[in-house]
Amino acid sequence: MRASGADLSPAVQRAIDAVVQKKATEQELEAAMMQLEQMEEIQEVKQQLDVATMPGLAENIDFLA
Repeated sequence: MRASGADLSPAVQRAIDAVVQKKATEQELEAAMMQLEQMEEIQEVKQQLDVATMPGLAENIDFLA
């Protein structure tokens, strides 16, 4: 997200770039947290299957992870 070069000082442009970069980092962190939650949910299902009458089935759902 760059403004036209002549109308902003380099310091202002660096500040804008830093804000844009921080936003990207926040989005990446949010995506990683969502992925971690999904992995935790898969682990919970695997644990429930281990407790179920067919514990071997939990080993066969690794393709979900």
